[in-house]
Amino acid sequence: MKASILLFLITIINFSVVYGQDSYQQGYFIKNNGEKINCLIKNMDWENNPTSFNYKLSESSPKETTTIEQVQEFEITNFAKYQRFKVKVDTSGSEYRYLSDNQAPDYKEMTLFLKLLVSGKANLYFYHKVNMNRFFIQVDSLPIEQLIYKKYSDKDDLIKSNNLYKNQLINYLKCEKISGQEFIRTEYNTKSLTNIFLKYNSCFGQESINYVSKPKRDVFNIGARIGVNQANLNIRAGSNANSPLNTDFEKLVTPRMGLDVELILPFRNNRWAIVFEPNFQYHRIKHIFNNVFPNRGEIVDFRYTAIEIPTGVRHYIFLNPKLKAFINASVVFDIPILNSRMEYQGTRKDIVIVTSNGFAIGGGMNFMKKYIIEMKYYTPRNLTGKHASIQSNYQLLSFAVGYNFLRNSKK
Repeated sequence: MKASILLFLITIINFSVVYGQDSYQQGYFIKNNGEKINCLIKNMDWENNPTSFNYKLSESSPKETTTIEQVQEFEITNFAKYQRFKVKVDTSGSEYRYLSDNQAPDYKEMTLFLKLLVSGKANLYFYHKVNMNRFFIQVDSLPIEQLIYKKYSDKDDLIKSNNLYKNQLINYLKCEKISGQEFIRTEYNTKSLTNIFLKYNSCFGQESINYVSKPKRDVFNIGARIGVNQANLNIRAGSNANSPLNTDFEKLVTPRMGLDVELILPFRNNRWAIVFEPNFQYHRIKHIFNNVFPNRGEIVDFRYTAIEIPTGVRHYIFLNPKLKAFINASVVFDIPILNSRMEYQGTRKDIVIVTSNGFAIGGGMNFMKKYIIEMKYYTPRNLTGKHASIQSNYQLLSFAVGYNFLRNSKK
């Protein structure tokens, strides 16, 4: 069983290496000496602002790498633009345990690639790393500076906010079309700040470029899955190799059905998703054990019905515009239902099925975002957890096909 899933995953990975397409897109970068290089840039859809990037001079050229020390600006056409600045950044923590008791920014001078969100008479830039979102403003030829928003705790341990950015907007974005209340209502986030910058630039009849507007991306998918499970089960009565309770069941092959719900993470070009896969499991088999002497065989009736909810992450490998491979890793939450047990004929005590959480790995192919084929291996689990003297080893290999019937996208 392990060999089968390993071979399947190796096939997917090898196929992606041979046929997979790196996401290189048309763009350019400008060197320190002002030279502009038109090229193909690998679009990583960075969650954190990058400090380097890979590029090719043409489709057939080798991959090259350049860094923030060598480049003052780069752009992936119709996707994102970054410019290098030396700026003062407020490095104050935003989580409760890291809040300072000082409302003033804790500045640190840094050289960064800032992401351009709005371009015009007033430019809006963005910087992100873990637990830190910072916006920057540049108007006409004035120096760039951070828009200040900081959470802090006062002497009574109450959380307050330094909203200096609103005063900065009022001072820098003076326009008859923008009321004071609009500045006050502006929130410290991409959508709200982008709107106020676009409105300001329109006051002066300048064409304003909105880099925030992106092609639609997937948000979530919901699909149905049907297939078969192949299970292996054996029972061992402690360390007694000759116990009559020791039982090796035949392979159990049963149908499976369920759902697949994935939430696409908003970075890395839809390559990562959080996955929930609720499905229904049912196994029943009778087995003769303790058959040492003729006509002395006993019967155990194994009945196992459960709601299973693998929860984990999925990584996609894009092969072409219509086909992508994926690999999964999940924690398996299992809920036995409907009197699941091993029932012994005669006077032996029945064993109630009580499972523990397990793990699963697998992979498959997705065609046109609709049609799916998948194979998954579940690590061994003990179904007799309440019986210290009896151990069971339950392994599962699952094959499924599916159809995504609900897909949601947004810009």
